[in-house]
Amino acid sequence: MAIEIWEKFDSPHTTDRVGGVGSSAEFSYILQGSNDEEDLRTALRAHVSATYLNLVLQDIKIDSQLAPDLWKGQAKYGDPDDSRTQEPPETGDVLLNFDITGATEHISQSLGTRNAYAVPPAGIFFNHQGAINATNEGVEGIDIVVPKLQFGETHYLPNTAVTQAYLHILMELSGRTNDGPFRGFAQGELLFLGARGQRRGRGDWEVSFTWAAEGNKILSIAGVNNVDKRGHEYLWVSYEDSVDQNILGKIARSIYVEKVYEEGDFNDLGI
Repeated sequence: MAIEIWEKFDSPHTTDRVGGVGSSAEFSYILQGSNDEEDLRTALRAHVSATYLNLVLQDIKIDSQLAPDLWKGQAKYGDPDDSRTQEPPETGDVLLNFDITGATEHISQSLGTRNAYAVPPAGIFFNHQGAINATNEGVEGIDIVVPKLQFGETHYLPNTAVTQAYLHILMELSGRTNDGPFRGFAQGELLFLGARGQRRGRGDWEVSFTWAAEGNKILSIAGVNNVDKRGHEYLWVSYEDSVDQNILGKIARSIYVEKVYEEGDFNDLGI
């Protein structure tokens, strides 16, 4: 049965603003012929005009069911220059966001000791080989600001895409790093922080995905070159006692790069 649509006798309701900004119009309809809200919404979108006077179509909504196969619907028009009435994203649209404000990281080794000064009267100093705030008890290190990118994508997915199996995929991939290139980042540079989703009135899903990015690096630490560290691996330094010019102090003994996150195929996100 084809879907039939009638405009209500008291439609439309209009609001006029001084200068036109914020003006709006709302048309009301009766729809008959289906109980599938997505089919009703599609039929109403095809039925209405894309513009009304100087206003543009902003939203299509199926309000409520009046009886079997009988529904109320609305078409809302707004000022295209008013950001408050911009058309909501369509199914399949993608919105992007990012945050590059830096992060705090605790380090125990410097990139290099630029200067060291002996304090009289001894006139000698211990070579800690780049260890920061080294004492006889240990190496305290220091907190510094390092580059860190966190970015997100909001996708508008059809209802058929967000299933129990898909939710399980999101859960399994959260807290994992990419096992191959993804979004222009090399293996190991992205950490999937998870996703948030909610179903919209249009019947689709608004799902926001978030990643933290950190570059892979080849480092030189305490005289050791070519230390290979992937973005979200954890690097730490072990220290030992050493004597330099009859002074007891701490120096780096060994360097460890630890894998702390499992990898996953981010293509399984389906975006």
